[in-house]
Amino acid sequence: MPNVGDEHIKTERLFGCRNLEQICTTSLFDPDYTFTFRVTRLPDVRIGVRSVLDEAMRRIGSGSELETIVAGLRSLPAPSPRKIESATATLPLEQ
Repeated sequence: MPNVGDEHIKTERLFGCRNLEQICTTSLFDPDYTFTFRVTRLPDVRIGVRSVLDEAMRRIGSGSELETIVAGLRSLPAPSPRKIESATATLPLEQ
């Protein structure tokens, strides 16, 4: 998006079928969900990282910017696997 304030709005319909081989029917019991999102271009922001980096170097007594950045990354908690909940319903097929 080239201009500040430009927006992109999109709506996607979400289906209950997990894969194309699964039989999907349209009945009163089938969920019908939509997900709408908007992305807006904001103005560019300049962040003064130098002062933050200098303070971190002083605080931990590091000798270089790279050493300080690595120490900061190592202090972050390890990512944990996302918990994915499954909602599955078994309905009798109409004959």
